[in-house]
Amino acid sequence: MSPARRQVLILDCCFSGRAVQESMGTVAEFAATTGTYVLSSTSSTRAAIASLGKLYPDFTGMLIDILERGVKGAPELLDIRTIYHTLRERLAGQGAPQPKMTSRGGVPLALGLSHAADAV
Repeated sequence: MSPARRQVLILDCCFSGRAVQESMGTVAEFAATTGTYVLSSTSSTRAAIASLGKLYPDFTGMLIDILERGVKGAPELLDIRTIYHTLRERLAGQGAPQPKMTSRGGVPLALGLSHAADAV
């Protein structure tokens, strides 16, 4: 484990929500540690989606887009909760599986700047 006080694990794979269940061992132990955030592309019962012709799976592509372009109306620092809620909203609009987030920390964690001028 990292000595960092805040840690993030991002999973984009089929049934990735399963990773935080107790039976999954190391990842579940990580998710139960204070100061951690686990963001998974889907639930424990759904496959992840990789649309034909796209460079990245849907979840990863949307995450990259949010980090590169920002979120209109968001604060300058994009925290993981804003990113998560934006991912859910945008992926739902595409009919894609809904991401899941597990956190043990309470303190918002900024992952990037919201390039508000470029945000859509």
